[in-house]
Amino acid sequence: MGSSPRDSDAEMEAMEEFTDPADSPRGPLLDTTAKDVAAGKDIQGIPWDRLNFTREEYRSNRLKEFRNYTNVLNNEGQEYADYLASLELECKAPKKQSVFFEFLRNSHNVVSSITHFQLRNLLWATSKHDVFLMADNCVNHWDLLSIKSPGYEPTQVMNLRGGIVSSRASRLGLVNISTIWAGNGLVVAGGFNGQIAVQRLCDSGLAYEGYITQSDNSITNAIEVFHEGGEGTEPKVLSSNNDSSVRVLNMETWDVEAHFPFEWAVNYATMCPQDKKLVGVVGDDPEGYIMDRTSGARVAKLTGHRDYSFAAAWMPNSMVLATGNQDLTTRLWDMRKPEEPMLVLRGKMGAIRSVRFSSDGRYLAMAEPADFVHVFDVTKGYQECQEIDLFGEISGISFTPDADMLFVGIVDETYGSMVQYRRKAAIDAAW
Repeated sequence: MGSSPRDSDAEMEAMEEFTDPADSPRGPLLDTTAKDVAAGKDIQGIPWDRLNFTREEYRSNRLKEFRNYTNVLNNEGQEYADYLASLELECKAPKKQSVFFEFLRNSHNVVSSITHFQLRNLLWATSKHDVFLMADNCVNHWDLLSIKSPGYEPTQVMNLRGGIVSSRASRLGLVNISTIWAGNGLVVAGGFNGQIAVQRLCDSGLAYEGYITQSDNSITNAIEVFHEGGEGTEPKVLSSNNDSSVRVLNMETWDVEAHFPFEWAVNYATMCPQDKKLVGVVGDDPEGYIMDRTSGARVAKLTGHRDYSFAAAWMPNSMVLATGNQDLTTRLWDMRKPEEPMLVLRGKMGAIRSVRFSSDGRYLAMAEPADFVHVFDVTKGYQECQEIDLFGEISGISFTPDADMLFVGIVDETYGSMVQYRRKAAIDAAW
């Protein structure tokens, strides 16, 4: 991945044309509820009736103007048009009218931010009431049971801005947070210069802060935490770094106990829950690999993507891996036949920056850099899809551990927020 935190997938104007004088940046926009939307209000509170264009017109223009960022594909001219046309033949074309998750609430005061335009793992929900987001190099915990209380402020779990004296502040100085992970009472943040910070939520101070690597161009692109021997054992950190490496950090000794080098920057590594020896690895190469963590051997090559990949996730209770790529696709790989993808799913206008399966394995969500999240019903062979259509950069997506909720972080100067969806009760009853 590139090293600049200021580039943008979109390369297009911000959304200030939406700003109303009464609703100046981070001004008095109110939360939007399902009841409000039923009465005709826009989910994000955008005052379409006071603008010179409709939502449909603005969406059409945005689709035309959006320029997808690529490293391998030529994203201009006839060559790119031909590539997009080829996707129509290669990708499954699901029905997009499905509604698996109903809109519940848009929380305008929940702020998140993005440090690097290609890294969008900056939101994690650990329950239907607890959400962790990165904002301005801090990790904040939002308690959704208390968020509507007057004067509510989130709990600052980590402050990595530097120059702050606090038990939850870093001694490393300023850490530009590039990725976060949260779960099982832990929050882990990775930084632009190979930093790792770990917070146990039961403790007042940081459990660990240091460098998992100090080589040049050492951005921590992604983090996962796993238990090698089950939930009762000490967790370990699986780190993907820009210095072409996957590492395992032992959380008892805080030593790097394993280091797996690659020929390109590793953007995401994820361990198979069914077989913890296997790790899916993707990065700055169209090909990915399945690696044996015990030996470092590459047991399968994943060939099919056309550009760099930044997202990967294993389907629970299966041997299927999903990989998200700048070629606008998510590809699914069955480890029984990894020579070619079993299925190809297409986004709307941009790279697939984040992929998540629900914990029950029924749904796959994939997020583009801006505006769109696609949710597929796995049990229907990915033939039915819910297309979530918003406006703004997407900082992250997360299902809750019980698969009942889906959260989407939106970054925008005026309309930044967190959007919450709840699984339809009728679907739950049938399932």
